[in-house]
Amino acid sequence: MKRIEKLDNLYRADETPTAEQLKALGFSPAFGWHYLQSRIDENEVIDFNDFFDSDIEGIARDLKASGIHAFTISQQAARLLDKVDAFMKHGAKLEGFTKIHDGCGGKMPALKMSI
Repeated sequence: MKRIEKLDNLYRADETPTAEQLKALGFSPAFGWHYLQSRIDENEVIDFNDFFDSDIEGIARDLKASGIHAFTISQQAARLLDKVDAFMKHGAKLEGFTKIHDGCGGKMPALKMSI
């Protein structure tokens, strides 16, 4: 997974950053939290598994600004297609299906995206 030094420093501090800390570093909270969780889960790319529609613009901005071109969405919620469509409006493309680490030693399905 592409590393982001500012966020890795929070990860090394072994604490969950607050929304205010992430914003102070220039990241949307949803992006920062998912980046750190994806590192912990040892996924190959950043995975977004629990986010709101209102998070999509900030996530897309942070992906582009960080030079991250590939990501996955493993959210199991209703209206998932609406969320994929919203990412596509910010320049993302649906690449297909993949499997990611679920954080419990197993694998789970996810949508592979690029931006």
